[in-house]
Amino acid sequence: MTKTIQPQLLLCILCTLLFGCTHTTTVHVFGKYLTDEELNKLHIALNEQGLEVDTNNLDFPTSISQNTILHSLMLRDPSAVESVRSIAIQQGFEIADIQGLKEGNHWYTKDAIALYPFPKNSANSPLLKQALARRFKTTECDLSFDLKLSSNGHYEISGPPVSDENKRLL
Repeated sequence: MTKTIQPQLLLCILCTLLFGCTHTTTVHVFGKYLTDEELNKLHIALNEQGLEVDTNNLDFPTSISQNTILHSLMLRDPSAVESVRSIAIQQGFEIADIQGLKEGNHWYTKDAIALYPFPKNSANSPLLKQALARRFKTTECDLSFDLKLSSNGHYEISGPPVSDENKRLL
């Protein structure tokens, strides 16, 4: 007894297989230090090139201190790295480093690219005000002080009154 596959079934199987192969490269944009406007423009420009874009506000690996692209070594379209680099440059983010595979604890799997853009006005400084914006307290000191650093550059020191001779130290 011979069985034949119906043309409609064969067509469905073929379409399913082709659909599974139409995955595009995903660009993970680490937008923690960008303004909403900068991040939105970058997102739109990457999308227009047919790239899937995933933005986040995660911390950068500590070893990254300038505009960087990290990518998987298993890209279906290796030219995607150059596309991301070109788009980043067009948006004002000169790329200083492009690396494959891994940085810190960040691993990039098949068809993944990560873009770490620093704010345009920071001159790629690895130490950004946003990273320091928090409250600090003295420990193991005779006097107890609090230092509150804001992301806009303002600060506030609070604690007991300080003598004139110690004000310069504070």
